[in-house]
Formats: sequence, structure tokens, C-alpha cells
Amino acid sequence: MSGFVSTLNGLEPVYDYTAGTDSGATATLAATAGVTYFVTGIYGFGDADSALTIKDGSTAIAEWAIDVSVDGGNFSYTGLWLPITPAAAATGVLTASSANCAITIQAARLSYAT
Repeated sequence: MSGFVSTLNGLEPVYDYTAGTDSGATATLAATAGVTYFVTGIYGFGDADSALTIKDGSTAIAEWAIDVSVDGGNFSYTGLWLPITPAAAATGVLTASSANCAITIQAARLSYAT
């Protein structure tokens, strides 16, 4: 069905994917009046040791160290439920890469009247 969006108890699944190059990558769910995000996962890959951060607006709320010699460059943190301040952006940041990386942040979006 074209245009159909599945929701569960008013929560709509959303995500942002960003491919990066030699300076990391940032995936952002834009700040929107009347919207609260609940981050449910972050995943992707990188080719250099890096920090991985989820931000509530400009404040870091979760951080991991990505060690490519241990992880092989792939990372996946799912099953999260990190609330973001109403009307603030939810951002996933992979801070470093030597040539190639990508990041996806996924969330449940709750819209409400403002």
C-alpha cells in the first residue's frame, strides 16, 4: 500500500542513514516542534578506531568506543530506548574514518499537538 506508515501506539518508526568518507559520519533525525524521539538503535561500519555517540540535541547521552581490530569495523547497538528532549534532534556521530564509513540511527517518533 503506497504511502502507508505503520505505527504502534502512536509511535512511528523512523531512521536516518549517512555514508561518510575520511572524516566520519553523522546521521540526524531533525528537531521538529511537536515531536519526541526515542532512539531504538544505531548501527553501521567504519574503517578506523572511532568514538560512536548518540546525542540529545548537543548533549551526548550514550557513547561507545569502536575498535576495528576487535569489532572488524562493524557495530550494532539495538534494543535501546533512549528518550530525546521534546523538539530536539537525535543524532548519531561516528567521529573518525580513514576512507569509508556509514551510520544509521533509528528511533520511534511520537508526534503530539503543540
